[in-house]
Amino acid sequence: MQLKCYYLFFLEVLIWGSILSCSSSNNSLQWTAVQQYCQYLNNGEYSKAKDLHTRDLRQRGVGVLLALKPGAIKKILLMQSTETIGQESIVQCKIVYKNDFDPQFSVELKKEDGSWKICSIRLLKQPRPSLWGGW
Repeated sequence: MQLKCYYLFFLEVLIWGSILSCSSSNNSLQWTAVQQYCQYLNNGEYSKAKDLHTRDLRQRGVGVLLALKPGAIKKILLMQSTETIGQESIVQCKIVYKNDFDPQFSVELKKEDGSWKICSIRLLKQPRPSLWGGW
């Protein structure tokens, strides 16, 4: 009887572990797409960045969704765990620029042809300028 309880507990841990590992690896794919998009923009590779747009954005001729000069980004930080429902996902991130300006964004993604594509980018929180000058 006691062996059966251990077996059931082990089985439950194994199932939950596999579910969590699958969802976290899936979330990392969306985060990787956001990082790659920002990296392309930071390198001035705007056509490659547009390749990460959804089919709908490309058909409408939408340009890049974040306007910035090449080399402006210092780092990109994941602010909140990725929310995914089916083929759609939202990633919240902070982009830290070289001048330490660090707005927060919500990036909506959609899965197309097996890979995650950018649908929209929305500004969530913009830091206020410092009273002592600069950002």
